[in-house]
This record gives sequence, structure tokens and C-alpha cells, in this order.
Amino acid sequence: NWVMVMKMGGRELNKQVYKDGKGTVSGMGQTQELSGDMLEAVKTEAMFFPEMYHADMATLDGAERLGDHNVYVIKWNDLKSSFYDTETGLLVGTESTTMTPQGETKVVTQYSDFKEYAGVKFPTSMLIPMMGRELTFELKDLKVNP
Repeated sequence: NWVMVMKMGGRELNKQVYKDGKGTVSGMGQTQELSGDMLEAVKTEAMFFPEMYHADMATLDGAERLGDHNVYVIKWNDLKSSFYDTETGLLVGTESTTMTPQGETKVVTQYSDFKEYAGVKFPTSMLIPMMGRELTFELKDLKVNP
């Protein structure tokens, strides 16, 4: 089971849920059940470090720059690519196509400010383009297998 909620100013902007083989996305007062490729993408994200379980799906798609980082681009499928820092090996970004109530949207998320939780480094800052602007989200709470 996996739930991700994004809030701004106490208001819920987006919520994705994967439970018992079903997935939903909600935002702006609308909820949509996911199916097909979108359901598979959420199912994969429900695992910590899905890269460990699906390495056979990965393809090295080159190297480029993402923000201040030189990165290797790993393509997972037509809906998702990951960007790994060439020096630290940390995941510093993802490009994903997601389903919103308004339709498919491609988003590049950048991760930074890594801190250890339960012995594993997680990013505590995310830069996400949203509504024509770049918004920074800060991780306030992370629970690993509570």
C-alpha cells in the first residue's frame, strides 16, 4: 500500500493512492481511477526503490545536465525516465507522464538536500513545475515501514 499527498498552505493539491491492486489520483475536487500504463506506473512507485526490482526494464538513454548535475539518463518506459548524478550516484530527478483530472501531463521533478532516514538517504527538497511556475516542496515527515 502506498499513499502520496502533496499539500500547499494546508490545501491538498494532489493525492495518489495504490491499495489492493487499484490506484486513484485526485486533485481539485476530482478523483479518477487509474488503469493500464498509469496504474502500472503507480504500482511501481508503491515500492521503495523500484529500480532494485525492475532493473531489467532499464535502458541507459545517455548523459546530460539536469540543473547543476551531470546525470545519466535511465529510461524505464515511455512514461518514466530517471536522472542519476554521475558523481554521487543519487537519484536527482525524474521525468514522468502522469494522469491528472485534466489529462496526461509530463513533469520533470528535481530532488536535493538528501538526509538519512533509517540508514538510507532520501531527498528532502523537490522542485516541481506546476501551474506555470516552479514550486519547491519540502519533506516534513517520512515513515519507513512504521
